[in-house]
Amino acid sequence: MKPISEYLLNDQSARRHNDVLDRLTSECTSKKGTPYTYPHTSTLDVGSREYGFWNVEYMQKYGYEFYSLGIQNTGSDDIDPATQANIDLCFKEDPGLLELQAASSEISKQTELPERVLTTARGYAIQDPTWQEAREAWWACLEQKGLTPRTGEDDWGSKQLLETSSQEEKVRIGLLEAQCSQETGMAQTLGDLEASYQAPLIKENQDALNQTKEALDAYSAKIQEIDQKYQ
Repeated sequence: MKPISEYLLNDQSARRHNDVLDRLTSECTSKKGTPYTYPHTSTLDVGSREYGFWNVEYMQKYGYEFYSLGIQNTGSDDIDPATQANIDLCFKEDPGLLELQAASSEISKQTELPERVLTTARGYAIQDPTWQEAREAWWACLEQKGLTPRTGEDDWGSKQLLETSSQEEKVRIGLLEAQCSQETGMAQTLGDLEASYQAPLIKENQDALNQTKEALDAYSAKIQEIDQKYQ
C-alpha cells in the first residue's frame, strides 16, 4: 500500500457505500412496484491490478475473469423503462438515498488533494528511468514466455490476452504475466518508486491531508448511520 492510500477512500468503505446503496435502491423501487437489485462491488478482495497481473496465487485460485473484473454483478444491465424511471425517482425522493448521495459528493471534494498527490507522484515516477527499466525487464520476460507485450503508457499486459476469447487461454496467459511481474519485481519496484515521490508531497500537505483523513473517518461513520437509520 502506498503512503497516499491512507488519505483515499478504501475498498472497504466503497463496498459499504455500495451495499447501502443497493439495499435502499431495492427497497425504494420495490415500494414502487419495480424491484431492482443494484449492481455493486463484490466483498471478495482479489488484489490490485494497478500494474497488471502480479499475484500468481490469486490467478490460480480465482481464474482470469473474476481477478480481472473484481466485481460481482448482482443486478441486471438491461433495465426496463419503468424500472429506470422509478430508480430516477428514488434518487430524487428517497431520504436515505439523498443522504447517501450528499455524503458521497462531500467526500469526493475532500479527497481531491490526495488524488492530486497521487497523480503528481505518478507523473514524476513515469519520468524516472527506473520506471522504464522495470517495464522493459517485464516486457523481456513476457517475450521469453512467447508473449507480445503492449508497451503503451497505460498498457499492462500482452496482446495475446486481448486477442483470445478462451477462458483457459486467458488464465494461462494471465499466469505468465503474473509470473513475469514477480520474477522481475516490476510491481514492487513501481510501487516503491511512486511511494518515494509521494512522501515529500504528503509532508508538504500534511495538515490538509490530516483533515482529509478525519473526513474519511466521518464518512465511514455517516454510511453506518444512514444504514441503521433507514433499516
